Amino acid sequence: MVPCPLLLCIGLSYSFCSPARCKHTGGMKDPKDDAEEEDVSLPASGSHFKPEHKSEVLRILNEAKTGGEEAHAAGKLDFKKVRDILEEYQEQGVLLRTVLPEFAGLIVDCFWERALQDKDQVLQHFGNADIASLLSCKVEAEDEDDPKTYLHEVAVLAYVLAKVVGPKNLISHLPHDVRQFEYAFYYLMWSMANHAARTWEIRYFLMLWMTNIVLVPFDISSIDSNQHDTLSLTQLLIEVAQHCLERPGKVRDVGALFVARLLTRPDLSNSPHLPAFLKWCTKRLEVTDDDTATFGQVGALSAIAGVLKFGKRDELINHLDLISTTLTLNHLLETKNMLLSKNLVKAVQRLGLCYLKPRVVTWRYQRGMRSLLDNLHGKQARSETGSAGAQEAPLMDEFAPLELEPIVGVLLEALKNQDTIVRWSAAKGVGRIAARLDKPDADDVVNAVLALFELYEDSNGWHGGCLALAELARRGLLLPALFEKIIPVTLQALRYEVCKGTFSVGRHVRDAGCYVCWAFARAYAPADIASYAESMSASLLAAACFDKEISVRRAAAAAFQECIGRLGNFPHGIDIVTKADYFTLSNRKRAYLQIATVIAAYDVRYHNHFAKFLVENRLAHYDKEIRQLAAEALGELSGAEDADGAIIAQHLPKLLKVALSTGSGDVRHGAVLGIAEVVRVSPEKLTAEVKEDIIQLMPRIEGARLYRGRGGEYIRMAVLRLIETISMTGMELPNTVEVKTVKGVTQAKTLGRAHRKEDRPCRRHPLRPEEAGPHPLRRGVKRRAQKQPPSPTSPCSP
Repeated sequence: MVPCPLLLCIGLSYSFCSPARCKHTGGMKDPKDDAEEEDVSLPASGSHFKPEHKSEVLRILNEAKTGGEEAHAAGKLDFKKVRDILEEYQEQGVLLRTVLPEFAGLIVDCFWERALQDKDQVLQHFGNADIASLLSCKVEAEDEDDPKTYLHEVAVLAYVLAKVVGPKNLISHLPHDVRQFEYAFYYLMWSMANHAARTWEIRYFLMLWMTNIVLVPFDISSIDSNQHDTLSLTQLLIEVAQHCLERPGKVRDVGALFVARLLTRPDLSNSPHLPAFLKWCTKRLEVTDDDTATFGQVGALSAIAGVLKFGKRDELINHLDLISTTLTLNHLLETKNMLLSKNLVKAVQRLGLCYLKPRVVTWRYQRGMRSLLDNLHGKQARSETGSAGAQEAPLMDEFAPLELEPIVGVLLEALKNQDTIVRWSAAKGVGRIAARLDKPDADDVVNAVLALFELYEDSNGWHGGCLALAELARRGLLLPALFEKIIPVTLQALRYEVCKGTFSVGRHVRDAGCYVCWAFARAYAPADIASYAESMSASLLAAACFDKEISVRRAAAAAFQECIGRLGNFPHGIDIVTKADYFTLSNRKRAYLQIATVIAAYDVRYHNHFAKFLVENRLAHYDKEIRQLAAEALGELSGAEDADGAIIAQHLPKLLKVALSTGSGDVRHGAVLGIAEVVRVSPEKLTAEVKEDIIQLMPRIEGARLYRGRGGEYIRMAVLRLIETISMTGMELPNTVEVKTVKGVTQAKTLGRAHRKEDRPCRRHPLRPEEAGPHPLRRGVKRRAQKQPPSPTSPCSP
């Protein structure tokens, strides 16, 4: 069975890891490449949470629970060791799922027992005092080097645990006892007034805990003990949440989640709290002349997005116009702030979903029953464009509302945003909204996405377009009739690269192109991809072997492996997957010179595509090292083909013309290097006419004065390499001397076998060796030995 890929969606950069393979690649690894190979080892955590780590964490937490603050003051609790153990699993937080309930329970117990000791002080702060004065208490700043208190240490552990496993995963494992609801909130307010800013982890953990407790299935008014005389518990909760939303930090993010869950409770659906909160958010978002207002705007947008996510459509429908007017303000749409743009896109897409009723459209593509075993045996899965069980809405409800047009326009514009996370959020929004539209409206969205793949669009537009295509494909919204437009664009994205000065952009575009291919493999039947299987497989393998970036090489290999497992119609797929995997492609030189040669040997179609890709793309690359590797790879490929193969018959004459072009020096440098490597590997396959052109190449380059100017040094180095390969292969050269006149100066160049010593032209008079006199160096030595006085006619004479 084909090993399944592990998709790591971190910044949209994913790769696969095959457990059946190791660093030793079956003899294909060169020991010299060890110094160049990147670290591809897995984190120290391995594939499970280590038992010794679990026992150590439980031991310290149990000691903290029993010893409390006294044990911490005595230095018996090593909280730093617990943090170090948890942070070791930062990249594999899923491994903590089995121990998460136990860890979370002990942390809450330690925190709660210590917090109960301050109950009298906490309750004294409430009564007739104004809520604003309670939350605006000033605390003297503490020194960062001061030791943390016991309560702060426990809160830091909770924050680290949330950072590793994710806040949403931790929330579901926190206790939700209704008896803890009110005092936990009051302690949160007391912490805001009495704890310094550096103890924000305490407020973060309390707000995170309150996010889970606020879901208790009881009316909040029934558990309100009226500790505050003028405000109810619900009003206090909203006031504290608004206070957190106006300040930067992690507490703001959790505060948005908390207030969204609070306002969407069933007992608050008809209360005036939601309209009042939306007006408060609108007031914050309308501010344009205050730089510090951005902090509150980010919190307000995040809260609105949460309300639209957790709220019911029937309850929010009356507030959508107010939200839509607020979210389409010009200064919000034109902002360059990444957090503001991300939360705006999230809120806008959820607003669009609220305008549309949830439904499953019948026109979407459905692959039907899928089996990996059937793919391996060559069976074709059935494909459908509709489902008998899917229920369509009535005809009058199928028309998209007019309010949806500006929302889709905002999302399409966000696909070109300068920040990756904004483009990624916009792509998901486009896919979700298109899944609820009729086919004509969805086709308009797809055409708008395809319009991003224009020559005048920058790399951000291409990247956002690829992400949107992948999201549409995953949901079956790209019908096979559109493949003739989509797949050529996707294959073009796999080789997208734009040089800008001394660097290039396009790595994220190529990675997103691999993601599109991965999505096609998971969404469509093999019969629908059959006509494009050859071009997709060759393009993915070319990216896997010849891309400059290791992340793109691994992403292309992951997409190829997914296509093999899901489609099963790529030529020699299983054999290639075992050769080109996560580890073998980690070293660039090995991928160019070894893996590519092995893959090309399986099928002549791969061989010809690799040769064409190297000649048209990599030999003209801006990076000198890439051009050198591409030339060597082209030479290795030429050794595996016949004399009438594509490299000798088609690409070599083309390189001879490019070497004499007046374009970029990088292009000429790569062309000469490619010719030199082909001569080195396959001299016996060259015809007499080709040999004559190669021999005349050097004087022609000199005659065209291509050794001078920008890039002339690289051209001279390439020509020297060509002379070296000609000498190594023993290619016979004619006894000719080419004479040319440049600006009245006669020059000559001798080509051919070595002349006799007395026939060699000297440097001063290359055409008259018999009249040239003694060698200049020897004449200088003789003059210095005789120490002759200067001539009377010399300027140096007295």
